[in-house]
Amino acid sequence: MNENENGNDTGRDPRDIAARILRGWSAGVKESLDKLVQDLRADGGALRREGEDLGRALAGRLTPIVQAARSTPRAARIAGEAARMLGSYRWHALLARQLSPATAAAEREAVDRRSAERMARLCLELRGAMLKIGQFASTRRDLLPAAWTEELSRLQDAVPPVAFDAIRARVEAELGAPLAELFASFEEQPIAAASLAQVHGAVLHDGTRVAVKVQVPGVEELVDGDLHLLSLLAGVFDDLAGGLDIVSIAREVSRSVREELDYTLEAERTRRMAADLACDPAVHVPRVIDQLSSARVLVLERIDGERLTENLERSGAGERAAVLGAMVRTYARQILALGRFQADPHPGNFLVEPGGRVALLDFGAIATLSEEERRGYAALVGAMAARDRESAVFILASLGFEVRAGDPAHLFEMTDLILDAFRPDPDRPLASIDPRESFDRALALARATSIRIPHHFVLLGRALAALAGLLLAYRPDLDLFSLVAPHLADFAAVAGTDGSSG
Repeated sequence: MNENENGNDTGRDPRDIAARILRGWSAGVKESLDKLVQDLRADGGALRREGEDLGRALAGRLTPIVQAARSTPRAARIAGEAARMLGSYRWHALLARQLSPATAAAEREAVDRRSAERMARLCLELRGAMLKIGQFASTRRDLLPAAWTEELSRLQDAVPPVAFDAIRARVEAELGAPLAELFASFEEQPIAAASLAQVHGAVLHDGTRVAVKVQVPGVEELVDGDLHLLSLLAGVFDDLAGGLDIVSIAREVSRSVREELDYTLEAERTRRMAADLACDPAVHVPRVIDQLSSARVLVLERIDGERLTENLERSGAGERAAVLGAMVRTYARQILALGRFQADPHPGNFLVEPGGRVALLDFGAIATLSEEERRGYAALVGAMAARDRESAVFILASLGFEVRAGDPAHLFEMTDLILDAFRPDPDRPLASIDPRESFDRALALARATSIRIPHHFVLLGRALAALAGLLLAYRPDLDLFSLVAPHLADFAAVAGTDGSSG
């Protein structure tokens, strides 16, 4: 093994190092190509020359990544995997010139699938911010191809727990006392494990049963390093991996992850949501135990109940209608009257208590809508009810939808998909409508036609599509308009009176 292979590059020009590394990656990718490459041997020289030209062009841009990758084995692993995926996409772009459009599209889908599988394995192995990045990316169907979101969606429930000794040490360090002084009992087996935290059951000395959310020890340092490297990778690779909007994902995931690491913020959001929804006796938000909560430990009233989907599966028609009616009503209030809503509609974030009350859990992800945005969505509801396509297009443009390139008529096509997803139609039975499918098609159209979709629509669409999916699956006997209309009226009254945002 020579000096370079041993990594002894002291004194060498980082640009030369980056160019050599890229050539090595390209060679590795080339070896993994299938029979298609065998058929293109005659063009191999030209492809090699183009790859070398690319390496020289990228060398300067890769310098900060090479330096970052040397800092830790974790950073080196992330940078190496990212480069291998980039190499796959670049080789596909070169080879696609020799293929028919249909074959090129099929090969591109295969590259997407292999790269997404590689990314999923890396996220599971490294946990921390990487796992959160993968989970977040799985929800961004407006930014990533279907193969990516399908593979990464498997990460949502695939998180192994952290050893209890590490959790004990974190709680005691945060709260400044031995676990036995803080709690009468503390369950070693977690109730739930996530990428950044896990939740344990406990009992206070006064007998109160609580759920203790503990930030995974050491995750802060991993997050800082991962997000820094993600930012560097996004800046270098974004314009080279066609169809993958890496910069947008990097920006959004950085904001989201940093917010989720701040349990003081989550506690504040939980208290505020509890106050906001206190007027509805069919909805319950857990109480924060302030004296035992900190920036990295959050203690909440423990709520007993069934997971939402399990309850709906075993309940009768009347019970289902009551539970889903409460879900529709609380989201209508959050979105229209308050302008703040729980933005993570994962089924695990809802429990049904004995008696049918719906408990909302986990307010680490909250989306906010300005009064102008709420006014726009209220007008969009009216346009959908009236099937007014032209007005809907105008409203979408005012909400931030924008055709960045291509035919402006694509926005009309987007409007038709949104109208088809959510508008009422007496001539179409409820059983024939699937808002999730139409919403997915709208996001796919945005990727294919360079339509910019505002982030608030993606968050709102996720919540509404998840709720609509439950309504379609269980077919409750509900008058949806009667559940939503009071909140539309409340918003109109408030906005017309003093312009406040709820």
